Amino acid sequence: MNKRIPRLIILITILAQLHGQGGGQGYGDMVIMGIPFTHTDSLLAESHDNWDFTNYNSTGANSQDYAFTLNVYDTIRLDISVCDPITNFDSMLGVFRRTVNDTFIDSSLTCIYPEAGQGYSLIDCFAEDSHACTPAIGGEDQPPNTPDLKSVIYGYELTPDITFWLDIASGDGTQNMLGIAHVDTAVIPSSGDFSVSVWCAADDGIPDNTKVLSQPAGIDGTEFSIGPIEGDSTIWITDEWDTGIDLPNDENWHLYTVTKSATNTKLYLDGVLVAERGSAIGNPAGQPFYLGVGADGDSQYLNGWIEKVAVWDVELSASAIAGFYTWGGPPWYLGPFPTLDLGDYTSSADLIGYWNFDDSTGNQSPDLSGNSKPVELSPDARHKRPGNYIEPVTYYIVVDSYLPAGNDPPNRFRINVTHHVPPFITGFDLAEDNSYVDI
Repeated sequence: MNKRIPRLIILITILAQLHGQGGGQGYGDMVIMGIPFTHTDSLLAESHDNWDFTNYNSTGANSQDYAFTLNVYDTIRLDISVCDPITNFDSMLGVFRRTVNDTFIDSSLTCIYPEAGQGYSLIDCFAEDSHACTPAIGGEDQPPNTPDLKSVIYGYELTPDITFWLDIASGDGTQNMLGIAHVDTAVIPSSGDFSVSVWCAADDGIPDNTKVLSQPAGIDGTEFSIGPIEGDSTIWITDEWDTGIDLPNDENWHLYTVTKSATNTKLYLDGVLVAERGSAIGNPAGQPFYLGVGADGDSQYLNGWIEKVAVWDVELSASAIAGFYTWGGPPWYLGPFPTLDLGDYTSSADLIGYWNFDDSTGNQSPDLSGNSKPVELSPDARHKRPGNYIEPVTYYIVVDSYLPAGNDPPNRFRINVTHHVPPFITGFDLAEDNSYVDI
């Protein structure tokens, strides 16, 4: 398993203990805010068992577990250990990487297994039978017969992702040479509340009558679009509401968010509410959902770049939208992931569609909301961002009980997560302050 950590500091808040919580923050009991990190806790009989190790363990295990969430912004190497006298049960320790569609994938890791007991350690790589908890790394001089299976992971490398964007280059409003990007079905709902969010960098030569996003009216619907109409430089939402806000054409990235409720329509620019209509716009009822072109798919072409397009079937709150820009604004990365609840944002379950263009294959960029609405595009339109802008990646470090946990006595553990300082087994010791000390 694997998890990623922020640039020497993990930019997240500690969640206290959320036993049994799935989704949202995602199976994490506690969020790690910085490295080095030490925590002491218990696995009890009533603890959750969200993590199934049976696919990774040669003898099978699916008992109580405790997960630590980490968000990684820079490449780092970690040593992870529950090798401590406080740990009083046979344990398993692993790292899972969370993908944006809520699946978990195993990744390579390097483990230290001195004197592997039952021979399984080279197969499942979880150290539960490794006898790796030596005095050199904080173990007891003479551990009891049980537990003597205290897990260690050594030199684990965690890396963020490189982000890509969608290049919709049209110098004069005519068709982009890279083709049209669209979702071949309706995305914005034909009734009810919705929110649409997109990062866009518009060229300084952008013409009027251009659209960042659009969806046709269909039968008895209202065409949805974001962008100027002919002869005007201000942002129009549909062809009915002139927001009075100029479309930024400074070639910098800006976050556009439109929310529609039963009584109002709002435009947010870079996380700030800049315009309110005072009444609801209509919902579109047609298809497809276009990126960088008008709702007819053949005019009003954008000259610029698009990133992280998301649509919800609820009205997002002002604080959630502000958080999107605060956490994700330049010069860091364009985020955070709409698939991960964070802070005041709690609407990941309400996503209709989300595309970030990082995981595109062939002529499609997948819908990361899990709703199977891929964007059709030209492979040439997918560009790596200059300067290798990064995307944070969420990992879970998981402590798991090899056998079902009991409460008398409770399964106690202490976990240490440190920056990798070789050598691990000889020459160093885990000091009380969770740093390596030469011995």
